[in-house]
Amino acid sequence: MTSIANNDTNPRFVYWGLNARGQLPMLLLRAANIEYMWDMDTANTWPAPKKDTPFGQLPILYHNNLVIPQSATIARYCARLANLMPQDEEKRIMADMLIEQANDIFNLFGKAKYAGDEDAQYNAWKELRDVKLHDKLTPLVKLLGDNEYFSGGTHHAGDVAIFSILYLTEQAGLNQELSKYPTLMKHYNRVFQLGSIKDFLKEAHSPYFVAPDVKKLNVSVV
Repeated sequence: MTSIANNDTNPRFVYWGLNARGQLPMLLLRAANIEYMWDMDTANTWPAPKKDTPFGQLPILYHNNLVIPQSATIARYCARLANLMPQDEEKRIMADMLIEQANDIFNLFGKAKYAGDEDAQYNAWKELRDVKLHDKLTPLVKLLGDNEYFSGGTHHAGDVAIFSILYLTEQAGLNQELSKYPTLMKHYNRVFQLGSIKDFLKEAHSPYFVAPDVKKLNVSVV
């Protein structure tokens, strides 16, 4: 998908080749088999393109005559393109709040990554693993219940958002923590089958978040 020609009919993301802020909107398009271009070449000339962006930051999405900054705005726009924002108000609210919950977890990862020196990062990731991640995932188990997807039998943008953050969690090396949530992992495997999402994962783009000393983190302290 990343090799399609750049034209006005396919969305074009300008972002580095990392699984980070640009991942969710791309996965939303993947879920609906909508083709897009991932313009890493332009991103890699940064900061040269900075002057052409509304807020001086990436990712940026170009589609038709639109120039769209801010990752959350891009994600919601892509959700609409993919027809993944429900018309039903209750389901739409569920989708929206799941996007925000996923963003909260993303921000926790960012705080751990930039916590300071090596010791500060280790301690931040350990707290994230032992406390903060569970505080965010446990309510999701309750919301999902016995459903296939969070709003019942049909997926929406919120389901893809939770899949996206769980994939980032996995890439960070916290697989052992995810195994404690079997219903969430069943949901993860369902979303994995949507559209061409599995192809995105096969491309194995570099993770942005990697917990330091993963082996040490996964050893329980007595």
